[in-house]
Amino acid sequence: LAREAQSRVREISSLLEAGRAITSLDLESVLGVLAREAAAAVRADECAIYLLDETGQRLVPRGTWSAAPDSGGTRPAVAVGDGPIGWVAKQDQSLLLNGTPARARFGLAVGTGPLGAILSLPLDVDGRAAGVLHATSHGLDTFKPADERLLSAFADQAAVAVKNAQLFEEERRRARELAVINQINRTITAS
Repeated sequence: LAREAQSRVREISSLLEAGRAITSLDLESVLGVLAREAAAAVRADECAIYLLDETGQRLVPRGTWSAAPDSGGTRPAVAVGDGPIGWVAKQDQSLLLNGTPARARFGLAVGTGPLGAILSLPLDVDGRAAGVLHATSHGLDTFKPADERLLSAFADQAAVAVKNAQLFEEERRRARELAVINQINRTITAS
């Protein structure tokens, strides 16, 4: 019972921290915090949030976290449809795989690395896939259906952050356009 209570406190603390983060307009920072807090909530070894690029064909990592201190390298972009991340984006469905099936289903060789479990969820913005929240663990049976439900809250928050960033950029574009129109009006009325 005490263990379950500690787990719930950890989950709620992570969700609270993630909720605080999405008030920022710095998308990279927000997604980094969301990746870290999502990983903490489900005890993942790594977590990354991938967003579709402007072509809609590739997923680019925009927020990442890893428990490994030397994992500062960048993650590659993933084509939509390729591997577990690309599959989730293409199908717009969650994916929970533990152990050998996590590797075999996507052609990853068994025994060639620490990946034991995958939990990936789509990020939907305006009813369309906009990216993927992808958590991994070295453990063979790490993730449970309850973890999928919990991570869906983080995926929803990431989608809100993406939408907020889109709206902010749209407003900045409009402000620039209005500034140009105002300058033209001032020039016309001055002559």
